[in-house]
Amino acid sequence: MTKVTYSGLVSGMSGRLNGSVCTQWKGKGVLRRYIKNIRQPRNEAQQTVRGLLSDLSGEFYSLTQIQKDLWTAYASALPTALTPLNAFVRLNQVLQKYFPGMTRLSAPPSTPSTPEHIAGFTVSAIGSGDYCVEWTGPSTGTDVAVVDYWPMPGLDNNSNPAFKFGVSADCTDLCVALATTYPAGTVMKFRARTVDLFGRTSPWTSVLSVTTI
Repeated sequence: MTKVTYSGLVSGMSGRLNGSVCTQWKGKGVLRRYIKNIRQPRNEAQQTVRGLLSDLSGEFYSLTQIQKDLWTAYASALPTALTPLNAFVRLNQVLQKYFPGMTRLSAPPSTPSTPEHIAGFTVSAIGSGDYCVEWTGPSTGTDVAVVDYWPMPGLDNNSNPAFKFGVSADCTDLCVALATTYPAGTVMKFRARTVDLFGRTSPWTSVLSVTTI
């Protein structure tokens, strides 16, 4: 993305220019690469995500001014630039993914810190497509460990696999069972992270590969 600084001779730009598009971003003129065909999948999962984003956007604008000011202060303290709306949507979207039906956060957490990372992450195949997932920390009762998995097709080493949510458990449990229906010989990849009750997440663990037995 290229920023454009206007002068007395040029006060604005619009349209396409040599494969780029002139547009506005946060009140500034920018040049973006032109994408001819934008893919908008309409499968059930995508429709659900779009519906949730629409609902959360509407709920943010219905907050009181004091609540919006709190989200503004929280967003400004984040290491990456986010609008107050984006900060509200991000945390509540995580909560709805892992804790469906949970009451929305109307006010942000007091700090943008993240929960403690998962330590000692291991996965063992225990037969019939089932797995035992274990970790040694953290052991904080307010945090939840969530595990994603991806059945690797053949020997395809996809650098951007489509992980999906598998199972969750209180961090104090230090282990959880994950049941699947994949046949013996399927190479499965696993990763885990922690989520707190504000929707803040730790970074993912390293990905582990385990073969179904």
